[in-house]
Amino acid sequence: MLKSAAQTQKQINLVKLHEQSKNNLEQEIQNYKEEAQKQRKIIYQLEKERDRYINEASDLTQKVSLMTVVVVVVVVAIVVVSGVVNIAVLVLLVICVSDDIRPIIYVQSVI
Repeated sequence: MLKSAAQTQKQINLVKLHEQSKNNLEQEIQNYKEEAQKQRKIIYQLEKERDRYINEASDLTQKVSLMTVVVVVVVVAIVVVSGVVNIAVLVLLVICVSDDIRPIIYVQSVI
């Protein structure tokens, strides 16, 4: 009878150990689920932020394309009446829409 009581106690201890292991594994699974949910939330926020930056970049690209440089070519020909010197001056004036960019002037003299 003593032998069967010891075996019964051993089985009870094994069942408790298995239940404890089961509970630990279930808790780990729950922790992993919670962590996965947090990471999904972070991924969603990062995707929203990425989309916002893409839209912002697209808007800025459109603004830049609207502010493209307008090139005005002015040809000034100065002819000296004496007929000795003919000077043609080519003035290329780049007018920029943005106030931040100063106009670039290129002057070429042709004699």
